[in-house]
Amino acid sequence: MQRRPVEQPVPHPRGRRCRSRPNPAAVRSAPPRGPLPAGGGPGPLYGAVRTPAEHGEHRHCCSDGTSGPFVGRCPTGNRHTAAALGHTHRARTRRPGGVRRTPAPDRRLTTTPGSPSVPPTAARAVPTTWHPQVFEPFPGESRLLFGRVAARSPQFDTTTSAGGQRVLIGSAAGTEAAEVAVRARGELLERLGNVLAGRAAEASAALVATYAELRRRRAPALDPAPWSGPEGRTARQLWVMGRSLLSGTEILVPAALAFLQHRPPAGCTAPVRVGSTGLAAHPDRSTAVEHAAWEILERDLLRRSWQAPAEHPPAAAGVLGALPPPLGRVCERLGLHATALTLPAPGACVVAVCLHTPDGREQTFGARCGPATDRADLLARAAYEALMVRWSMSTPAAHRAYQRLALTGAPASAVEHALWTYHGGQDALARWLHHGVAAPEAPRVDPAAFVDPMAAVDPVRLLAEHTADDVLALDTAPAELREEHVAVVRLLSPGARPLPSVATPGTPPHPFG
Repeated sequence: MQRRPVEQPVPHPRGRRCRSRPNPAAVRSAPPRGPLPAGGGPGPLYGAVRTPAEHGEHRHCCSDGTSGPFVGRCPTGNRHTAAALGHTHRARTRRPGGVRRTPAPDRRLTTTPGSPSVPPTAARAVPTTWHPQVFEPFPGESRLLFGRVAARSPQFDTTTSAGGQRVLIGSAAGTEAAEVAVRARGELLERLGNVLAGRAAEASAALVATYAELRRRRAPALDPAPWSGPEGRTARQLWVMGRSLLSGTEILVPAALAFLQHRPPAGCTAPVRVGSTGLAAHPDRSTAVEHAAWEILERDLLRRSWQAPAEHPPAAAGVLGALPPPLGRVCERLGLHATALTLPAPGACVVAVCLHTPDGREQTFGARCGPATDRADLLARAAYEALMVRWSMSTPAAHRAYQRLALTGAPASAVEHALWTYHGGQDALARWLHHGVAAPEAPRVDPAAFVDPMAAVDPVRLLAEHTADDVLALDTAPAELREEHVAVVRLLSPGARPLPSVATPGTPPHPFG
């Protein structure tokens, strides 16, 4: 390892003013509501939106690092205002080819705190104007809307569910078109920003070492063993700087744990891959941190309950009548029941919703975690997610994945987990109902003593108490998004785990995408 001069830290995104409103001629107009014309129309490198027949998929990076159609969740979508991520920015064109990966024979150590190294010019020129397509997925119910937006680039990895295309997808559901568009765009930005920040870090290759080498040098570094096993400690990896949210201490983190679709520099390996669990984007960094913490807590509690339902039994209840009217009407028209599973979570509410036929077939799941006083909102968002998963089961991406699943016989990706459950590979709901307990009453709040629930509940503290371990944060927004006042944050909790992509011995495949 060699040192180079200390780089100047990049100014915090909240310390920069947004640029003035762009020339309207430089910004593409949004596509009309409803299906796009055949071919999807032309678009810049990062703004191409395609029809369902072209790509079929509606999510790219899921909780276990795989791809799938509308399988997953949007941690940035709980409490965005319509203006939070919906303003337009100047669109820029770029040359194809993406980040220029220059040779770096000397693996240098940088002490730049917080964010990854500043990327080359080619990586910084990232347009932030994408116009989500908002449409009505169910004829006859105009109040229920889905939104999606796609970005394509050689800098993205290919996905089997997208037919080998290099694409990232943002999606959302709701009843207000503006809000749905904002959340779909926000979901795209969190994934796109994280991937491009990873490409910049890979190009600079500022610090390459093994965990054992870093420990010998007494450098503070995150032990990769909880994710990769003991062999991860001797693997030569790229490292980036993170920070403890509990102590404020800087700590080195393997790039494979920080970035989606990580491409190790020459001479390096990636013993483990991570998905989008714990990744969030928002104009306000603290809000992004909260979203990411809630998601990590949700996935870890779901995993523990699924693997040991007798030890972590959920409370089950039918909730079709408690769903928002447009969502309830669609479920009734489709002949579906809605069962909520509320998991034990001190200081928080974790609710999973299963949509299924009266005889328990065609199960699809969604989940949310948040303050206990927000249960109605969490319930609705979990049900929207379950409905998106169900809708996507008939997409071309799902058909391709189901053909692969028929050959392997065991789900190994997010979409395959959803397909496995939907097509009757297992009765996931029965596994939980066998150990279920009585449904809890709605929380009672004294109006005289009411305070803002988001101000009263700190998800980072809850996550740290739940795992009895540290919580680390990495700022992973590329330069262009930082300039546009968008924070992209990756949270890591050594004591928490996402739902596994491959079932562990003695435990059936989980039903979540």
